[in-house]
Amino acid sequence: MSMARVGLLSRAEDGSYGIGPLPLQLTTIAFGGRQVLEEADAYMARLAGESHETVVLSVWGGLEPVVVKVHEDTTAAVTVSVRVGTRLPLDAAQSLLFLGLLRDRHEVEHLLGRLPAAVADDLRLLSREASERYLSMNSRFVRGVRAIAAPVFGTDGLLATMAVVGMATAIPEDRESPIANALQASAAQLSERLGGGAFWIGRHGADL
Repeated sequence: MSMARVGLLSRAEDGSYGIGPLPLQLTTIAFGGRQVLEEADAYMARLAGESHETVVLSVWGGLEPVVVKVHEDTTAAVTVSVRVGTRLPLDAAQSLLFLGLLRDRHEVEHLLGRLPAAVADDLRLLSREASERYLSMNSRFVRGVRAIAAPVFGTDGLLATMAVVGMATAIPEDRESPIANALQASAAQLSERLGGGAFWIGRHGADL
């Protein structure tokens, strides 16, 4: 109970205990860096207001992306909620960007090597497309919900991913839609703020 009070553990409805928010926050600082967490707020809030959807920031947690910040549009009657600390599957939109853009390719191949060959090949293809477009989209994680994600860079490469999450009926599949362009522009501007703007130079949709 003492560990739960300080955030080391969290208690489920059935009385069992699991990992709490504090270890996830410490992991975030270790893997993603403090600066991206501090700088992202304004860009995420603006994008949530423009898109009228939920905006999510994720960092790489070693085996999968972990959601570390969430901004919901406070003017919308209905929004999709995403919990901070959520671990995303490897076929999520954010995950595909990490798989395609992480510098440690050995780590990526080690992860994919643990999957069935057909699944790994599919993820290689999708992550390569995501890394080429600087944009990833899918509706696999939750039925009826679509996520569209873009990368956030620092001076040394990928730091995080920013995603817009909403009902599939509200987020177009068009990768050149106003929401997609606004997302890429926000990710590019945050990257510029973090010293990684050079990665976005010449990219479609980027507005530095």
